[in-house]
Amino acid sequence: MPTATTHVPDDFRIAAIEVIPLRLWLKFKRAISRRRDTEVPNVEWVDNPVVVRIETASGCSGFARVRVPSGWLGETTTSIVGAVRDFYAPNLIGASLLNREANVAALEAVLPGNPAALSAVDTAIHDALGKTLGLPVYALLGGSNVPVPLDWSVSLRPAERRDETIAEVRTAVQEYGVKILCLKFGPRETWQTDVDTFRAVRAAVGDDVEIGIDPNEGYDLPTAVTVLRLLADDRVAYVEQPFHRSHLADLADLRAQTGVPIYIDEGAVTLPNALDVIERRAADGIVLKMWKTGSFSKTLKMAALAEAAGMTVTVGGTAQGNLLEAACFAHMYAASPGQAMAGEFILGMETTADHDPIATAPPEFAIRDGAAHLPTGPGLGIDVNIEAARDLALAQYTIS
Repeated sequence: MPTATTHVPDDFRIAAIEVIPLRLWLKFKRAISRRRDTEVPNVEWVDNPVVVRIETASGCSGFARVRVPSGWLGETTTSIVGAVRDFYAPNLIGASLLNREANVAALEAVLPGNPAALSAVDTAIHDALGKTLGLPVYALLGGSNVPVPLDWSVSLRPAERRDETIAEVRTAVQEYGVKILCLKFGPRETWQTDVDTFRAVRAAVGDDVEIGIDPNEGYDLPTAVTVLRLLADDRVAYVEQPFHRSHLADLADLRAQTGVPIYIDEGAVTLPNALDVIERRAADGIVLKMWKTGSFSKTLKMAALAEAAGMTVTVGGTAQGNLLEAACFAHMYAASPGQAMAGEFILGMETTADHDPIATAPPEFAIRDGAAHLPTGPGLGIDVNIEAARDLALAQYTIS
């Protein structure tokens, strides 16, 4: 259990933890090469987000809301609820908010391999601590209030729906001022469609917008080389995780053959993963995601590894309809060493039909000229209506 102390002041002592899976599903559904969200039915306990509330003995509450990360990490709504309710929460009661890193290490020792669940707990701890100290989370992490350039992740669509893709990218660029797009591509059988889509998007948005591609492990080396060579004159800004996460040698070959910057996402879940990528010279950058690494501390350590290796980072996670997740990623961006390339949480900032029914953003947490401006209030800076969350609850558990 977390490191014991002789006395924990009420302001910092964790007294109760509430876990609420929400009866809530995405309206704006993206497709990626390994899974099409449009094909996932709205079934209870499948892909439902989970709210975690941590309450101190003095009555301060910290919040987090985590979504199921597309299945590729192996976590589900059920497993996230069970991990927090049955393992993490019982071991945190009585612990201090101040012992952030020790708490994470202790919880991983109790139940390893559940980073999305762990990230929800760690985020709620930081929200509560920031509120207790009167500081925004970025300040707790040693960051500063900086604008976050935003990266819009564009859904994968077949050729006959390319007009929808063009409409989406025009919304991103013209309405929100986004200057970085990430097109979902793959699988390898549809590579010609991917090439045609990229060229159509480039024609639609012009040369001033950076466009990257993300096959989500859907390509192989010959396909990626073919696509990138065909698009050599169309300015591909980067390619994210083109191959299966285990194929690091192929990534190094792709870098050598094309010169297009490569970002690792699925292949850098843990710190040892990131170190392996660095040692093999398999990428130019790493995608940071809280629910992938499990905590602010571990995510920023991954960023520091990348900085030491001369690599860049970007903050991933679209945060669809989730202001708490968007704010979490914004604060993390502000604390990342050397500043990340961009933040991908734009779909959590009221840009689609998925408006957040339980949280409200302050006026300053808004998009201006393609960048998000950080919440400056204490903690994450997001107002949460816990009664609205309880009204949407599939279930409700309180551990004290």
